[in-house]
Amino acid sequence: MNREEANRYIEENRVPRSGRPVYHVTAPVGWINDPNGFSVYGGQYHLFYQYHPYSDIWGPMHWGHCTTTDFVRWQDLPAALAPDMPYDSFGCFSGSALQTEEGHALIYTGVSERMSDGRKIVLQNQCLAIGDGLVYRKAEENPVIDGEALPEGFSREDFRDPKVWYEDGFYYLVAGNRKSDGLGQIVLFRSPDLKSWHYLGVPAENRGEYGKMWECPDFFPLDGKQVLIVSPQDMQGKGLDFFSGNHAIVFLGEYDRQQVRFRCGDGELLDYGFDFYAPQTLTAEDGRRIMIAWMQSWDANIKPAEQRWNGMMTIPRELRIENGRLYQRPVRELERFRAAPVLLREVMVAGRRRFDGIVFECDGAAKVNLEKYDLHIAEDGR
Repeated sequence: MNREEANRYIEENRVPRSGRPVYHVTAPVGWINDPNGFSVYGGQYHLFYQYHPYSDIWGPMHWGHCTTTDFVRWQDLPAALAPDMPYDSFGCFSGSALQTEEGHALIYTGVSERMSDGRKIVLQNQCLAIGDGLVYRKAEENPVIDGEALPEGFSREDFRDPKVWYEDGFYYLVAGNRKSDGLGQIVLFRSPDLKSWHYLGVPAENRGEYGKMWECPDFFPLDGKQVLIVSPQDMQGKGLDFFSGNHAIVFLGEYDRQQVRFRCGDGELLDYGFDFYAPQTLTAEDGRRIMIAWMQSWDANIKPAEQRWNGMMTIPRELRIENGRLYQRPVRELERFRAAPVLLREVMVAGRRRFDGIVFECDGAAKVNLEKYDLHIAEDGR
């Protein structure tokens, strides 16, 4: 299966926008999961996602693609990657993207299989593709980070989800990995050119408190702190802080670049709902740190049988740190879509009260005249 075949299928089977959510990113048809490559390029914000266009269940992973200028209105673009090379024949798994002098660079996990001692093993390596914002070509040097670059005892079967950034003349990359004890860790690499990478160390590791494998790491400074976001698998419930299943959690701390060590406090849930996983962030052109996540869970997948698309992304959120805590709010661009405000001041509401002249209009297509409805306030204030 290649990208051209995938895009032909998508065009022939596309679900119109009217049949999908307005403000949440969805695929034109088929299954999506993790957000990928959330980045700025060519004056637009690009979002890619794990994508299986051919059915509404998980399958060989492609990269879907969409863009926005305001984090609210999204334009579907052709799929950017398909599993069509020996090193990614089992799937183009999650990764990230950034703007470079060569073009828009996508860093992703290529998954393949091989036989060893009579058994089939999975290999996960990091790969590169560069494009113009629409068409992407995989690098001849792929995979650019082979699992052999990892120290002895580090898993080659669980080595995925690279997040890349540029700093002080070098590219840096963190990826999720599994230690010999089966627990997750974050590994760090550095490169001068995105093609030749050098292993630096383990900035953070799971000591058994937060699930097992750590997926989809994101590592960035924010408001004087260093932030690590990971998605642990197989968490065990703990009081009111964590439920059993797959989470997205955040650590705040300090990063010692010389020692390659992230010193942090306890992890906290990023979202107390059950449908929030694999978040990814970017720095907007005005400096805000924006986060988006997969709004579904591996543990539950409920949809109408006739629905031909499956999965969506959250509304993007702005992140900030205040008083040592991470705060989130919906992107402020949503405020531009509010119209015809009605302001009532010093109005006493008790029992049943009618407000005249309030009309709600959505994109000119539907109107709800609140003159038809009474607003009733119960004695307990509800």
